[in-house]
Amino acid sequence: MLNPIEGCWNSLKAKMRRFMAEKKQEFLVRGEYATFTEHRMQLMKAAVEFGKKVITARLV
Repeated sequence: MLNPIEGCWNSLKAKMRRFMAEKKQEFLVRGEYATFTEHRMQLMKAAVEFGKKVITARLV
């Protein structure tokens, strides 16, 4: 691979997609947030935290 960040990014995206697929119903409700966008942003932040574990020294 020419650019090591590509491997990290691909792994992170795959993990985030899996997280979002599991939380699909949560994306459709506003919940306790003022807007849908705010709620989705919090879910995306949680997805990144969930996915960060997949990035290891081996990928970099």
